[in-house]
Amino acid sequence: MLSVGCLVTGAVLLSACGAQEIPGKVIKVIADPKIAVGEPKDQPTLVDITVYAEPGANRNDGGEAVPIDVWIFQLSDDGKFFQAEFDRLTTEPAAVLSTTFVKVKEVQVPPGESKTINELELKKDTTFIGIAGGYVDPDKVDWRTVEAVKSKGETYKLLAVMNRRKIITNLHR
Repeated sequence: MLSVGCLVTGAVLLSACGAQEIPGKVIKVIADPKIAVGEPKDQPTLVDITVYAEPGANRNDGGEAVPIDVWIFQLSDDGKFFQAEFDRLTTEPAAVLSTTFVKVKEVQVPPGESKTINELELKKDTTFIGIAGGYVDPDKVDWRTVEAVKSKGETYKLLAVMNRRKIITNLHR
């Protein structure tokens, strides 16, 4: 509460100095903390991610198409991600990825459908987005991929298509 009082006092003092528009901006930021402060190049990168599972991408032993679990990792480096075993990566990612682990989000995508994650905010240490697919038999597919990203000042759209053999990604600015 003390910091809000300091900000308001500062805004009043600035208005007395002739900086009429500054108090209004300060009050808007206080009222809505989600308002970005600073230059766009200094803001965290936002990523809209769409994950699509092709209808036959993940079949069980009976040949039935089943949903696929997808893990979206924020990584500071991709080396440990590519060395990790599937089961450990998806059950204990922080331990397996160690200092390269930043954050993970999981979604489940039914066959022939897509899931979208809007405005995923990248953490400052993120330099890669890693995607891992929970295929029925991960030993028979290329179940992971990465895309290099900048953690600040960008807006990306990432499409990840889960097919029977691998994950295909397309990253756009």
